[in-house]
Order: sequence, then C-alpha cells, then structure tokens
Amino acid sequence: MKKSIQQYCKKRVEDQTLLTLLLLVDIILIIIHIWLWAQGQRSFAFNIEADRSIPEVFNYLKWTISAIACVYIYKHDNGFLYMIWALLFFYFLLDDANQIHEQLGSILVVALDINPALALRAQDFGELAVSLNVGCVILGAMAYTYLKGDNQTGSKDFTRLQLPWLGVLIFCGVFVDMFHIQIGFFKSPSLTMIVGVIEDGGEMIAASFLTSISVERALRIRLH
Repeated sequence: MKKSIQQYCKKRVEDQTLLTLLLLVDIILIIIHIWLWAQGQRSFAFNIEADRSIPEVFNYLKWTISAIACVYIYKHDNGFLYMIWALLFFYFLLDDANQIHEQLGSILVVALDINPALALRAQDFGELAVSLNVGCVILGAMAYTYLKGDNQTGSKDFTRLQLPWLGVLIFCGVFVDMFHIQIGFFKSPSLTMIVGVIEDGGEMIAASFLTSISVERALRIRLH
C-alpha cells in the first residue's frame, strides 16, 4: 500500500514537470513585459502582444508540440478526436504565425461592407466572423466525433481534460480581445496594458496547459 502511494505521488510529480516549466517561462516573459512597460521601454522582443516576438514564438512552439503529440497519440490509440485536436493546434500555429483571421477578416470587411460599431472597428467584426466560422467547423466536428466516437479509446477523456483550457483560450482570445480594443477609446494606457496582459498572458497560460496535457498523454502511451 505504502509503495503504491509512493509510486502514485512520483507519477503525479512527473506529470506536472512539463507544465511547471512551461508556466515558469510564461510568468517570466509576462513579468519582463510588464517591467519594461513600467520603465517606459517598448521592447518588441519581449512584447507579449507583438507577433513574432519571443513570447509569441514560444506559443508557436507549444502549438507545434501539441499538434505532433496528438498525431502520435492517434497513431497508437486510434481515436479520431486526437486528429481533430491536432488540426485545431495546427490552425492555431498557422493563425498566430501568419495572421490568417486578420487577413481573411479584412477581405470580409470589404466583401460585406462591414461598418464599425460598439467601439469596435470594422476589422474587428471581420476577424470575429472568421474566428466564429472556423470555430464552428472544427468544434462542430469535435462535438460530432465525441458523441459518435469509440468509447474504447482514451480520446473522450483527453477531450474532457482539454476543453476547460480551450475555453480559457477562446475567452481570452475573443472576448477579452474585443474588450481590450473597446477600452482603447478611454485613452488609459495603464488600463489598456492590464487588459492586454490578461488577454495575451491568459492565452499563453492556457496554451501551456493544452500542451502539457497533450505531451503527457503521448508520453504515457509511449511508456506503456
């Protein structure tokens, strides 16, 4: 009994190692961002809001690892849900690195003649429309596969673990992002910075949890 408890505790510590490392890097990058802002410095390299900055590249790495981990799990567990998660992570990578929803949003603004409203730009509505459509397709496929999927694989359990953090990512990336833009009209640099940290810092942390869960599941399958 004592040995079993010790083995369980050891396994739990091992499972949390990657997550701890990822979160530690996230926190350090967020602190550097805030410290540089407080000093009146505008460093692109450590700006968590800037595309292709060090924090953003760190997120690219997370999405890449997560997608590869899910493909690996699928090859050994056969649950098609894993491939949908891999597709979702791959989309996050492409979108973050190449501004897909921003570019498609611009096209929609012109095509649909979208106008600004509610302290949001026309571009914001275009981007939101793109994100909603992509989300409906991928999450719809995920929901269908979950309901119709094989209960013999661990993909449903994996999905239940991931969904709360996917929810945090969507909340920060969509709703907090919209609010971040709206408060810009108050011309308060401090408030804008705080909400920006909540938005992008929240995305970074959610991405770390999603990556950690994906890698831990892949390692568990490899070890067994």
